Amino acid sequence: MAEMSNYCKAYEVRQLAAFAGWKPDLDNLAQPEADDPDQPPEPRTALADDDILFLHEDYIVTDGIFRDEHVVFDQVTDEWRAFCRDQLDFAIPEDVQEMIRAAEEEARKAAEEEAAAASAPPAESTEAPAAEA
Repeated sequence: MAEMSNYCKAYEVRQLAAFAGWKPDLDNLAQPEADDPDQPPEPRTALADDDILFLHEDYIVTDGIFRDEHVVFDQVTDEWRAFCRDQLDFAIPEDVQEMIRAAEEEARKAAEEEAAAASAPPAESTEAPAAEA
């Protein structure tokens, strides 16, 4: 199943390509679906300046909203993060960050409770054994 990130933002290729280290993996572009099963569409092998790509919270770029599909750029460096922050004004909104923190805390508590339950000795029964007839 495709994985959604907590946050992503759409940018035109021309904006992302302003980064000196921009080298998209064109082999991972999303491919068009066939309108006619007898005529397959031309495969996408290039990006146009006005094509839309998605920058995710972990700074990878995809050709679609899913974090783990059609990854076209994953060379996450300090320079790339600075470019995204300073040139693209990319930042996860505070309300989204709070939602992420709350979800992580809830998952942590659930994991601790599950681990505690798994390591606890079995509870002794307080019922008397059934009498045999």
